[in-house]
Formats: sequence, C-alpha cells, structure tokens
Amino acid sequence: MPVDPLAERGFADAADRYELGRPGYPPAAVERLLDGLGLSAGATVCDLAAGTGKLTRELTGRVAHVVAVEPSAGMRAPLVAGSPDATVLDGTAEQIPLGDASVDAVLVAQAFHWFDVPVAGREIARVLRPGGGLGVLWNRGIGDGRLEDLLGGVLGEHLPSHRTFPGGDHERWSAALARLERFGPVEHDSVDHVQRLDIEGAVAQIASYSWIASLPDEQRQAVLERTRAAMADRGSVELRLRCELYWTRLR
Repeated sequence: MPVDPLAERGFADAADRYELGRPGYPPAAVERLLDGLGLSAGATVCDLAAGTGKLTRELTGRVAHVVAVEPSAGMRAPLVAGSPDATVLDGTAEQIPLGDASVDAVLVAQAFHWFDVPVAGREIARVLRPGGGLGVLWNRGIGDGRLEDLLGGVLGEHLPSHRTFPGGDHERWSAALARLERFGPVEHDSVDHVQRLDIEGAVAQIASYSWIASLPDEQRQAVLERTRAAMADRGSVELRLRCELYWTRLR
C-alpha cells in the first residue's frame, strides 16, 4: 500500500532536520510502556514507522531484538547508521514485512496518524504473538512552552486538512485504538520532559514537519526565515513536552 503523499514528499529528504529538531522519548516513558505491555528483556519488538530511529535507540538494550520498519529511504539511512544492533526493514504499517506471530509488541512513535487504521490494525494483530500488544507514543507541547506559540503560530498557518489525531486528545486516541479489531481496552499514561533547542534546532524542527517541507521552495524559505527571526532574540528555548503513552493487548 502506498505511503501517504504528504508524508512521502515531506520526509523524502528531511532526515537531518528531523534528527536535529524533533524531540526524543524519555527513558522513563519507554520503560513505562514496556512495563505496561508486560515485555521482558528477552522480547522481540517492532518499531513501526521508525523514522530516524529516535525510539529504536531507546529500545536497543532494553529488549533482546528490535526490528525497525520504515518506508522512507531517506529516513532509513540514519536509522541504519544509528542503530547497528537493530534489524532495519523497508515497509509500511499496512504491509509489515514480518511473518505471522513473529513479535511480542509493535510500538509506534509519532506516526500512527499516517496509518490507514483498520488495515494497519489487522496487520499489527497478524505479526503479534499471542498476548502481544500495541503501544503508541506521542510527544506534544504543553502550557506556554509549545514551539508554535513561541514562534507566533508559523506551523498552524500552513497546517493542511489531515486525519491526524491531536497528541493531547486522549479521547480521540483511545477511541481510534479501541476500534481496532482483536484488541482489548486501551490504557494511558504520560511522562513530562524538556527539550532544549538553539536557533538552528528550532528551525530544523519547523522544517521537519511534512506540511512545511512540502511547501514550494520560496514559501518554505519564508517560513524558516520567520522562524529564525523569531528566535534571534531568544538564542535558545526550553520546550515543555508531555510524552503520551497508549497501549492495548490482543484479546
């Protein structure tokens, strides 16, 4: 099944910007999710839509085997380089390149909104072993520390109509996951953390969003110059983030 066109365009050459600008996932959040899914150190875990490997790197060493699946060749290059102990595969959530009942858990960080949810749900259930589970992570800004607020809303001005689920909307996330066939009740937790960005890091974060990366060159550069100008008198920012965690198990 093809990748969403907006994601395909936006992430084709965004790996450097994504790695520099996007936040990672706090160890406490990863540990909480693994614990909620009942995973032991001997587990095999699929990091689905792994991107540049921000979650993959946190999983390596915590479980026995990590399989990172990522459809973008540009994203897979730093994923392979930064996660030498993981198995990296080309694939999508709708066509996971794994055998039936081959993993103990599937984790999805900051990517579930790109999936064709019913199709992906069936695929995830297919590759899970009996008793396996699905975990979803989502970083979101909280309070007055959101980058889009600090920079005067440059992100929101260009946000397209999309099927995304807001990271802080617990009811929508829970409802979307609860509709998946063969899965049980959805559980939720969160871990707060801080991301520190200098000017270039903030510009990279803005540039890494698919709808900004997909803008015509002149328009995109104007957005990034606005970002750089807005950051000029700050030098750096500390962004208050909440890593939202959702998990569910096969029935």
